[in-house]
Formats: sequence, C-alpha cells, structure tokens
Amino acid sequence: RKQRNYIEKANRSAESLLGIINDILDFSKIEAGRLEIENVGFSLLEVMANVTEMFAYRAHDKDIELAVSVADNAPWALMGDPVRLGQILINLVNNAIKFTDQGEIVVSVAPAQDVSVDQEQVALRFRVKDTGIGIPQERLESIFSSFTQADGSTTRQYGGTGLGLTICRRLVGLMGGEIEARSEAGQGSEFVFTAVFGIQPHKEVRPQTPVDLRGLRVLVVDDNATSRDILAEIIASFQMEVDKARSGEQGVSKVQEAGVPYDLVLMDWKMPGMNGIEASRRIKQNKSLQQTPLICLVSAYGREDLIQQAEKAFIDAFLHKPVNQSLLFDTIMGLFGRESNLSGISSAGDEEIQATEYLRGAHFLLVEDNEINQEVAREWLESSGISVKVASNGKEALQALENETFDAVLMDVQMPEMDGYEATGHIRQQDKYKDLPIIAMTAHALKGDREKCLDAGMNDYVSKPIDPKLLFSVLSQWVKPSEQASPIQPPKAGKDADESMLLVKQLELPGIDVQEGLFRSNNNAGLYLKLLRSLHRDFSHAMEELDNALVSSDTNEAARIAHSLKGVAANVGATELSAKAAVVEVALSGQDLAREAEQIKDLGSEFQKVMLGLEQGIPEPQEQAEPGELLGRESTAEKILQIRDILDEDLETGRNMLQDILPSLRALVGGDRADAAQEYMDAFDIDGAVQALTEAYEVLGGKGGNDG
Repeated sequence: RKQRNYIEKANRSAESLLGIINDILDFSKIEAGRLEIENVGFSLLEVMANVTEMFAYRAHDKDIELAVSVADNAPWALMGDPVRLGQILINLVNNAIKFTDQGEIVVSVAPAQDVSVDQEQVALRFRVKDTGIGIPQERLESIFSSFTQADGSTTRQYGGTGLGLTICRRLVGLMGGEIEARSEAGQGSEFVFTAVFGIQPHKEVRPQTPVDLRGLRVLVVDDNATSRDILAEIIASFQMEVDKARSGEQGVSKVQEAGVPYDLVLMDWKMPGMNGIEASRRIKQNKSLQQTPLICLVSAYGREDLIQQAEKAFIDAFLHKPVNQSLLFDTIMGLFGRESNLSGISSAGDEEIQATEYLRGAHFLLVEDNEINQEVAREWLESSGISVKVASNGKEALQALENETFDAVLMDVQMPEMDGYEATGHIRQQDKYKDLPIIAMTAHALKGDREKCLDAGMNDYVSKPIDPKLLFSVLSQWVKPSEQASPIQPPKAGKDADESMLLVKQLELPGIDVQEGLFRSNNNAGLYLKLLRSLHRDFSHAMEELDNALVSSDTNEAARIAHSLKGVAANVGATELSAKAAVVEVALSGQDLAREAEQIKDLGSEFQKVMLGLEQGIPEPQEQAEPGELLGRESTAEKILQIRDILDEDLETGRNMLQDILPSLRALVGGDRADAAQEYMDAFDIDGAVQALTEAYEVLGGKGGNDG
C-alpha cells in the first residue's frame, strides 16, 4: 500500500509538471503570435462528451455531480478548431473540479443569438458553473492575467501556474469571442465565453424519433435537480412525454399511481434513502402494474459490481453520466428495437471513415502541375478507393472533361498555360458542368483566397499541404459518386514496403521532419522516399532559377518558383524551408528590395541545408534480387544488420525481411544457423534472434566479403 501511495504521488507530480510545461509552451506560442486556429469539421457533441468524460471519474471520486447541457437549437455540425475549444473547456472544468468539494458542476452551451436555417456562422455561448470556493471580488479583475491565481495560497494547495485562464482568454479571442468570470467567495463561480464557428452545410443530423415512439411516456428519477431537468429537456426534445421524480421512493410511487403507464424509467443510481437499484427492483417485482416499464440505470461511474447488481435487478440498460443527446437517443432506440439515425455522429474518427467510405468508387480529375503534389494527392485519394485522372494544367483539364465523366475536380490554382481560375471559368460556361463539384487546392491560404475561389465558380477550398481529414470532409459535402462506380483496390504492402519503412525510420535529414513528411505521404514509406528523391532531383537548381528570374526582372516567375518550392517542401516535412519560401513569395509582390534580398538570402541558406542533407542522407534505390536469385555475401550481411537494428521496435517487419533473405542465408551460413534466427523470432525472443543474426553476420565476415 505504501508503494502504491508513492507511485500515485509521483504520478500526480508528473501530471502537474506536464501541465505546467504545456501551459508555458502554449503561452509562449501565443505571445509570439505562432499559435493558429484550425478550421475543420467537427461535432459539438463529441467535444462536449470528450471533455466531460475526461473528468467523470474525478467528479465521482469527489462526490460531485457533473452535468452537460447542449441547447436544442445549438447546431451540432460545426467548422472550427475542436482541439482549442476542448482546451478551453478542459481548463475551465479542471479548475471547477479542483476548487469544488461538494455540489455540482454544469457545462452548458447555447447560441448567443437566434439561429436561422440558412445561417453560415454561429456564435455559441459556453458556461462552466460550479458550487466551489468561489473567487473574491478583488481578484476577479486580474483572474485572466498571466501567472495569477484566485488566491495566493491556491498555487501551493491546488497546483498549477495560473496561466490556464490567460491561455483561455487568448484562445477565445482568436476564436472571435470574449470570456468573463462571475463569482463570489464561498458561493461558487461561473465562467462564460463566446466563440464563433462555421456551420457545416448538409451535415446537421438530428434525432428522428419514429412516429410510433413519439409520445412515449418517460419518468426521470434523480435527486439532483439540475441533472433531472437536463435529462427531462433532452427527452422532451425527442417528442416524448416526460415526468420527474426527486427520489427513489417518489419514483416507485409515481410508477405505481400512474393512470397511463410509463414506457421507460431513467433511474439515477446514487440517491439518498432508496438507491436506484432498489427502486428498480421494486418496480420490476410489482405484479399489480398494468405495464412494467423498461428501466435504464444512470450512474456517474460504471463499476463492475454495480453493473452486476443492476443485472440482478432486471434493469434493461445502463448509461454513464454525464449523458448527452446522441448517447441517450441511441440507448432509447436500442431498448425499443429501433435503429438510430445518429449512429456514428459523435466520433470525429468515425466521421472521417464514413466520408472515405462514402467516396469509394468516385472518379476524380486532379488538376495539378507539380509532380510531387500530384503523387501526394493521388496517394490519399487512391488509398481511399477513389480513381484519379491527372491533368497538368487547365488546358489538359478541359480536354480530359471532354473525353471522360468525373464526379469532381480537384483544381490547383497556380499553373502554367492556364491557371485554375481561368479553367474553372471555361468549365462553368458549359451548362452540362454547372453542377460539377470543383474544389480548389492552393498553397496560398491567405485571407480572401476562399472568396476569390468561390467568385471564380469553385464550390469550396482546401489548402496545401493536404490535411486528409479536412479534404475528405469537404469532398463528402459536395460529391455524389455515380451509382455504377466501383472502388479501386489499393496495392497491398509487400517486402519493398517493409524495407522502405526501415530506411525511412533510420533517416536523419537536417531541416526535414521525417514523421511529418511520412504522415503527408499517408505513411507510404516508398512514396515518401520517392518524393524526397524528386525534391532533390527536380528542385536542386531552384534558387539558381529564382536568382536568374530576378536578374531578368521577371518577379512573376520568381514568385512562381517560390510558390512551388513552398508546396513541395511542406509535403516532405521541410516546414522551415516551406515557411521561408512563403515569406519570399509574399515579399516578391512588394517593393521593399532590401528586405526582399535579405529574405531570399535566408531562404537560400535553408535550401542549401536541406539539399545537402538529401544528397548525403537519401540512399539510391537498391536493386532487389529476382525470385530464385540468391544475394551475395556483402548484400546478405548488410540485410542482416538492417534486420537486427529494427527488431526492437518492429518485430513484424524484421520477420518479413528475414523471410526474403532466408534462401541466401541458408546457402551462405548453413540451414541450422539461418533457421535459428527465424525460430527465435517466431517465439518472440528478440535477444535470441539478435544473437543468431550476429553469429551469421560474423560467419559472413561482415562487409569484408566479396559480393557474388
């Protein structure tokens, strides 16, 4: 027990330190103007659920009621930054739990003004209200200042930096809103903030109660008035009749005395006097009832023994607090044997999967002049079952449209011969293409670019480098795959993929974030290596070409080169190079020649660093032995070293690579020694496998032997 206490204390200290470090890092980013707000599709219910579920155990541990309320007229499908919204709510709820020892915490959201049907944006007002220790009036004015606590002693008693609320205020400001605190010492606190979000068109999914379940009679039994009222409001929004009871005893009486029987009882577990399980047992065992209702037990914490007790009392379902609309609707539909139309809406990951599944079989025209950008976009699309035709400029796109039928066009904006704006204009002039979705792709991402794309006749806009989640979210809003479409099958990964991944994991490239580049390549290591080689091959003279363009006073060409370099650098994870190229691109449109020269020099230094790293760090593609052809001693020894180095972190890849060289290994070092390494791997004995491989390597003489 003493050791466990030490571990728990160490864990709490580590979590506290991590929280302080994260606060300081975020604060530093905000102060430097480097913290950006994303604009992606997300579910409001999911964010609210994630935040409250995170604190459910701590609230239960302190015997605090944690409730969440989403107004019925609040849109659920939003565009904005769910991570930063969650960060604000987490900070506020964390403080509320920290400074509350009894009572309740309520997290609620509602529109700041009435919402119309055709509205594109909404201002939402969030509230986090607690019954905690409160904040003295003299402290309220400075509560959002850096490194300020509500009381000087709270740092020592409760931990933290005092930065959390400062970060909240800055984040709220970046999201177009304001935050304020209302409190009184000893009377609890309420933090209120507003934030502006886009509304996702065609994505709003609301509970559709089947006609025969409308008017269902539901009884909510809960001793906490706030939770009771919130549950009752949600039930009423489902077009069901609802009654309330404030105790187990009153709930049993209401069921007994009801003139019209209840169809469902939502029963809180932890209540004074008669708890929810005992009340449920009495209802289920009452033989005099005209109709025995279904009972759903609601509890803040689903202990295994509690669930077993509920089953013994013949309780029909179990719900965890805090309850949201989606979860409650799904549960009720399941109890009455119906499918929920909300299935899957509460998870961003599920939404992305649904979007890609919906698009499988679609046929896209990709209009992009840069080969690296073409490869990246094709990888993401084809790996999701979408077939792709590539055009290198606007003229080729118009020709392709004459020859084939497409479900959508992904259109780059800056291209030679005919750019995306002009090409879109030509397409929209033809009536047969008036409904064809055209999605702009550009590395500009500057204010006003989206409006410019829409004015040109494009439907929507995604920025480069591609964010796959945002890409598929946008595409699923506009694209309707043709009925006869059949999805393409992505190629299966084989031994080449394993070896490519091994090479990528060993890369150390100055100026390049390999993990970022690998993500941009959809974790396709072979493609990523190809892109790195293309960057080195095709852009090695980019700075020389940019200088020549400036000597010729062709600033448009110089800006085009910087623009292209910006995009391809971002796609391989050379983020600093991409950023410096972006600065030069913008500078070339100005007239400050001295500043422009300084920025080009800065870009040149970063460019040289990246290119030198690629030249020295990227191996040329290795020739593979044909099936039945044996490797020589030196090649086999090199493969053994690669396998040995990867075993600790990726046993499966090591096993696959060993399979490829087993014939050569058996021929060179003998079957027993070769098979020993395989047997150790099959038994998950990494140390044994490493020893066997080392012995085989020594027999081969390492790299001293002759190949062939």
